Amino acid sequence: MLNDSSTSAVAAAPTNVGLTAFQVAVVQAKVFKKTLSEVADRVEQTAKALERKAEQQRQQVRERLAEQRGGVDIVVDDSGPARNEATRDAEAASPGGEVNIKV
Repeated sequence: MLNDSSTSAVAAAPTNVGLTAFQVAVVQAKVFKKTLSEVADRVEQTAKALERKAEQQRQQVRERLAEQRGGVDIVVDDSGPARNEATRDAEAASPGGEVNIKV
């Protein structure tokens, strides 16, 4: 009772399975890419929030120290190679970095 047409369905099954596996892999790759992007965004937002919090804490410490010193805040700027040409010339005259005094 079996003829040649019955075997063609069996031969097509591996092709369908392969195509389905490829389609699933494409969908998984898209989901992974989206999830990775969302996680990267959350990590960046968390880092920015921590940076803001650290800056606020530094500012509070500066304010407390200024209060203890009688209202004088001393800030040392040691930003390294990002300084411009004029700052480097001024440094040559006074090594040790730039000092700003706020009253």
